[in-house]
Amino acid sequence: RVKIRQAVESFRREEENVMDADRETAKQLIAEHSAPALIRVQDVLNSFTDEQKALMRSDLDGIHDQIALMNELEWTLLLIGLLAGIILAFAVTRSISGPVNKAVTVADAIAGGDLDTDIDVGGTRELSILGAALRTMRDSLRKREAESRRHAWLTDGQRKLDEVMRGEKRSERRRVG
Repeated sequence: RVKIRQAVESFRREEENVMDADRETAKQLIAEHSAPALIRVQDVLNSFTDEQKALMRSDLDGIHDQIALMNELEWTLLLIGLLAGIILAFAVTRSISGPVNKAVTVADAIAGGDLDTDIDVGGTRELSILGAALRTMRDSLRKREAESRRHAWLTDGQRKLDEVMRGEKRSERRRVG
């Protein structure tokens, strides 16, 4: 900028000299002094323009580098987020599927007749409720099985008693008869 000001000032001085001179002297001054001063101004302006272009290219390259860095950062964050989502989904799935698989194993054991199986289903509130329901079902089946055995024992005892009683009546009839 200092160079531009100096060149412009030099050109203005030459312009004032030309204005003060007569026509022939003015032509000679323009040819000898003003034209070279104007060329110096033009060279300084061209140099300044080239410097500005170089600065703009440098700034533009810096902007492109920042855009590239932001794109890399964006993709990195996207991949980190995706990986975190997959890990979180896996962890949540395992935290649910583990207790559900335990509940299925317990239900299969009870369905197979093992009413002494231990029911320890933990996890979320819903899975704890499922475990409590399985315990209630197991205990209810135990009671029914106990009642069924007691009923079978009573029925068998009554049948045996009936057989004994019939056998004694036949024996009495034979004696009487």
